[in-house]
Parts: sequence; C-alpha cells; structure tokens
Amino acid sequence: MSTFEKFDKPGERFSKKISVWKQGVIHISKGTMNYFSLKGLGFCTLHYDRKANKVGLQFVGTDDGQGVVKLSYRDVGAVIPSKSFLDYYQINYNPSRQYLLEQDPDSGLLVFDLGAPLEDGYVEHPDGRCAEHAVAALFSFLHEQDVALKPQQTGLLGRYLFEAGVYLNFEQAAMETSLDDIFRRAKENTPRERPALPLEKKVFDLFQELL
Repeated sequence: MSTFEKFDKPGERFSKKISVWKQGVIHISKGTMNYFSLKGLGFCTLHYDRKANKVGLQFVGTDDGQGVVKLSYRDVGAVIPSKSFLDYYQINYNPSRQYLLEQDPDSGLLVFDLGAPLEDGYVEHPDGRCAEHAVAALFSFLHEQDVALKPQQTGLLGRYLFEAGVYLNFEQAAMETSLDDIFRRAKENTPRERPALPLEKKVFDLFQELL
C-alpha cells in the first residue's frame, strides 16, 4: 500500500523563526504560525528560564488565568505585547533579533534561546528594517483606531508603509504619523492634490469606504 501523503497547502510558508523587536514586542511570522499550528489561538503566557536564559511561550484559546496576554493577529502574523515582560527580566531587546523557535518536549512550551540569536542579516538589511517598522506601525495604527480590515486591505496598508520607509526614508514614528494623517483627512474628506506616494490615494479611498 502506498504511503505517499498529498501536500495540500501550496503557497503557504512554514518557518521556525521568531523575532524580538526593539519596540518591545515579540513578532511571529505567518510561516511560524503555520509550522506550529497556532492559528485561532489568540492568547499566550510568557515564561522565562533564568538559568538557561530562554523564553517560553504557551499559546491558548482563551484569556482565562493570570498573566495571559492577548495577541494582535493580522494576515502577516501576530504580535505579542512584551515590553513589561522584557523589562521585568531585564532582557535586552535593542537591537531587534531573530531566534529559532523550538518546542520543549518536557514543558510543551515553544522556546527560544536568547543567547543564540540568528545571524542572517535580517536586522541589518535596510529592507528588513523597513519591513519591521512597517509592520510595527501597522499594528500600532490598527490597535489605536480599532478598525476591522480584510486581509487584502491590511496588505494595502502594509505596502504603503513599506514604500514610505523605502522611498521617503520614514521610520516607525513617521509611518504612524503619515497613516494617522491620511485617516484624519479621509474623515474630513480633504485629500491631498498630489499624494506623496501612488498608494496614498488608494489608502485614502480605503479609509473613506470604512468610515
């Protein structure tokens, strides 16, 4: 009898990497979520092994229990607000770093070793920094404005922010200011005559559809 297994997830990514960003958040890519089957688990608890200098994550579906943190899920992955945790244990998160995520066989936690960051050029590459700032600015905006977007709409905002980083040399704070400004002008129906970037008009139109 054949033992071949059909692969039915073409186009999806599967990764074991996790990032701790200098903004004080832990970012999990969509590929990592797929690898560990985290979709639908909207909360987690944070754990720290002082002796081994490792961080452990336990993902759960409800917010029952002490110390449970709500994740911000979007099409590009998930962000775990972690600044209080990182500061309490005096974990250095500047500069941003990527780590290999593994499942601990004893505890069942997803664990990464703070003493073994990945040296793959992610943080140092200019496009990597722009992508990091764009995603962080996007999550900040969505949390602040509390707007519900479809995946393609979220992708449009992310592309605009990334372009702003690349072509206008914006970092996260400037990206957030730009997105807030477009959102305000959409509310007031006062578009710019000449958008700074071609995507700005599309973002403006999207906001007007939502309001």
